[in-house]
Amino acid sequence: MSDVILTDFGEVTADEVANAVRKLPNKSSPLDLLPTSLLKLCIPEVMTIIANMANASFSSGRFPAKMKIGQITPLLKKPGLDEADNKNFRPITNLSTVSKLLERLTMSRLQPHLLRSPNYCPLQSAYRPSHSTETAVVKVADDLYRAMDNGAFTALVSLDISAAFVTIDHEILRRRLKSDFHVDGNALAWIKSYVSDRYSFVQVGQSASDRQHCSAGVPQGSVLGPLLFTAYTSPVGRVINTHGIQYHSYADDTQLYIRLADPLSIRRLEGCTTDLQHWFARNKLMLNGDKSDVIIIGTAQRHARAPPPTHLTVAGCDITAKEHLQLLGVTIDNRMSFNKHVTLIVRACNYHTWALRHIRPVLSYDVAQQIACSIVGSKLDYCNALLHGGTSGNIGKLQRVQNNLARVVCRRDRSADAAQLLQQLHWLPVDRRVEFKVAKLCYQAINCKQPTYLADLLIPYSQTRTLRSGSRDLLHVPPHNIDIAARRFSVAAPRLWNTLPLNIRTAPSVASFKRLLKTYLFALSFNS
Repeated sequence: MSDVILTDFGEVTADEVANAVRKLPNKSSPLDLLPTSLLKLCIPEVMTIIANMANASFSSGRFPAKMKIGQITPLLKKPGLDEADNKNFRPITNLSTVSKLLERLTMSRLQPHLLRSPNYCPLQSAYRPSHSTETAVVKVADDLYRAMDNGAFTALVSLDISAAFVTIDHEILRRRLKSDFHVDGNALAWIKSYVSDRYSFVQVGQSASDRQHCSAGVPQGSVLGPLLFTAYTSPVGRVINTHGIQYHSYADDTQLYIRLADPLSIRRLEGCTTDLQHWFARNKLMLNGDKSDVIIIGTAQRHARAPPPTHLTVAGCDITAKEHLQLLGVTIDNRMSFNKHVTLIVRACNYHTWALRHIRPVLSYDVAQQIACSIVGSKLDYCNALLHGGTSGNIGKLQRVQNNLARVVCRRDRSADAAQLLQQLHWLPVDRRVEFKVAKLCYQAINCKQPTYLADLLIPYSQTRTLRSGSRDLLHVPPHNIDIAARRFSVAAPRLWNTLPLNIRTAPSVASFKRLLKTYLFALSFNS
């Protein structure tokens, strides 16, 4: 509830520490005295020590000073870039594993409190359970399709914020946590200690720079930093709402969009960007209007009949509308065809498949399959819910990529029957993988009520008279005017959900649902 005050993080138990250590990723920091693998082997010996350290830290409201040091390693953004230009490097910050462990213990206490607050932005999808870039893009796409179904253009602005995580003002953060989220006492003192008086240095090979004091920002590479950033920027949603603009955020990526129903719509959108620029400036952040992107989305017929505006003013800067826009790793085009997006996926997958082909002779079957799934398969699956109901041409292009990948893993030539290889590898074809993703999102929205913005799009089916099918947990399928509107989640998900067998729809857990669903789709694909 909004009136609950968090003044203390509570006691940490040795068992809690042991569970947290087991969940640590198997990678070590250059600042670690012990590698993570050794730390996991010594859980019985270290769990009580770490629990005592955490309790002493929480009760005193102080984060250990020796853990406030970050090592920055500059890495080239892309191979082949000019190493003499500092802008071509991405600074990667490493913190000690034990400091991150202490952050995880804090996260388990702070995150539920912040998420329960009505002041936490409901359309912020970063760092929240059951929320992801995919759920965020699915929600935005649903709104865009809805506007297309009503015959309207939608103007979408992707905002650019400069170095957002490193310019956060610590005093403003403290005040916001206290006033908006009712964090006080030792809990607030601990967070203040955590973000303040930190130092970092740059390490290149055997050379290291002097330590530099970090007077602002949240720690890069940290566990808590992103959550504190979303709390810091939570009022952004309220600023946008005053203009009646739709939006969605993922960390520092914010998209504004509005249906162009009348001439005043663009003025409202432009006025919103100006107010946001002022809010960011007052909070020591910078909105770059000239680096923000604009796209006007509508059906192909609408574009041909009445061309949309070609320019918008974003935070005082005149921006030309683009034909394509990158949205959380997805290429959106102004007709929602996803042709460009699929082309880029195919190009990236072919590159990695070609590389795998060259090293395949020295790999075992299991290792080759693992590499194929983690590198190429993950690209095929990323945000593939957006491709549901898409053109057969796009699905066909992706299927050819998967077929070639299967032949490489199984060391077969191009004449080999791809369907048999997919069945041997137990891989679902591309179209079934898309259905799998949509159904999984639907199950989570229905049973877990997360994310709420997708759960709100699904309406249980109700009948005017009692029928045997009335107790089968069906969903209402909303009507639509044009074919492309059937691709939106609020239509596609219920339609797919209603075709699933009852035992799958009523599965008791996400894990069992996924297992039953894959078996069902696999049987449909290969008639087994």
